[in-house]
Amino acid sequence: MHVLVFALVAVLFIAEQAHGTEKDAEAALKAWAEAYDAQKSAAVYAQDARLWGTVSQKQTVGRDAIRGYFDAGKTLKARHVEIGDHACRAFETVAVCSGHYTFQRTPQEGAPQNDPARFSMTIVKREGRWEIADHHSSLLPAQR
Repeated sequence: MHVLVFALVAVLFIAEQAHGTEKDAEAALKAWAEAYDAQKSAAVYAQDARLWGTVSQKQTVGRDAIRGYFDAGKTLKARHVEIGDHACRAFETVAVCSGHYTFQRTPQEGAPQNDPARFSMTIVKREGRWEIADHHSSLLPAQR
């Protein structure tokens, strides 16, 4: 009987840990969206992160290079990203988030533009901090 109770408590503890991890992954994703500019966005990536940016022809590697990628948008009057339908799944110290988001960009002159895109992010927990290790983003193709 004691073994059964212990096993049940262990299962509930593990389930709670996984649930908390998914909340942490969601928080990291939200932090990325809220920080959508060069300095702040780069700060949520791991030092050795890799980014396949929405408007890049090649993969951007490392936090400093990622900062440069996001810095290209500093000529915009305003920019924002809205996370849409998505899911985060947790696996101990790694989480995978994927889904849709919409980039809202306003040039210095002209009307705001909305660019719907899709993404996947691998988020890892290192030294107690959740960081984006791998991020792929691409514009949604036109509907057929």
